[in-house]
Amino acid sequence: MTYGVLTVCLNSARTIGRTIDSVIAQTLPAAHYVFVDGGSTDGTLAILRDGEQRARAAGLEIRFQVLAQKTGGGITEAWNMGLAIFEPDVVFILNSDDYYEKDAAEIVMQAFARDSNAGIVLASGRYFREGSDQAIVCNNRPLWTLPFAMAVIHPGCFVLKNVYKEVGPFDTSYRVSADYDFIYRCHKAGVRFLDLNKTLVNVQ
Repeated sequence: MTYGVLTVCLNSARTIGRTIDSVIAQTLPAAHYVFVDGGSTDGTLAILRDGEQRARAAGLEIRFQVLAQKTGGGITEAWNMGLAIFEPDVVFILNSDDYYEKDAAEIVMQAFARDSNAGIVLASGRYFREGSDQAIVCNNRPLWTLPFAMAVIHPGCFVLKNVYKEVGPFDTSYRVSADYDFIYRCHKAGVRFLDLNKTLVNVQ
């Protein structure tokens, strides 16, 4: 079983280098890294190319792929563009200003290996205040809260690619809450969630 990472970006030069570094540094390397860029003009694309070169120099066989989003359809459309060409078995969605703990992928993939029925593995997120080193850890809520509130930390959701095929991709009619809608549909469809109660992603 393999995993890949999907990152949507737009003028993310200030932060995306750290995001890419956290993927390159994983103790279990990714097979595929898909970027969907909304038309960056600030040097973001050069940073993506540099990241690919550094991965190759480190001997990593990560396939970097950059898609250009030209329609202005927002992050929901961009996620679906990336998913449409995604090759590995497990999808990691990482925002362009977030980053993983170095053993995040290894822990997540071990969890999938232990529980063959799991469709989504969940981790907690460390949320930083803007411009500060202070952070709080946000844990996932019980799934019964989904009809009332988003129960999970989306950057800490690691999803089998087949789940997107079975439940459907993100609904582009939602500009803000598409992740909430997707998780709710997964829960209603009986997808098995496995909460690790480990902090694996850092969110800015």
